[in-house]
Amino acid sequence: MKKGMVRSQIQFSREQLEDIRAIARSQRVSIAEVVRRAVDHYTEHKAPAAAEEALRSRAREVVGRYTSGYSDTSADHDRYLAEAFRTGEDRT
Repeated sequence: MKKGMVRSQIQFSREQLEDIRAIARSQRVSIAEVVRRAVDHYTEHKAPAAAEEALRSRAREVVGRYTSGYSDTSADHDRYLAEAFRTGEDRT
């Protein structure tokens, strides 16, 4: 076993194991290596999307929670933002 590796036990369906064995044979690597590569691929491509979705979800939770006290902020938001930066005022 390679240094830094942790042993784990996983269960596959018969069809999954047959597919993994075929891939391992064709690439001349172990079944474990096929699984490691698949996990690496999944985490490289799916994990960032999941993290981004979590951030989007958090952002949606705060929509409408705060008020500026003005009724025209959608039209004059740039002016109010500039004013807040200039004065250091927080209207939340």
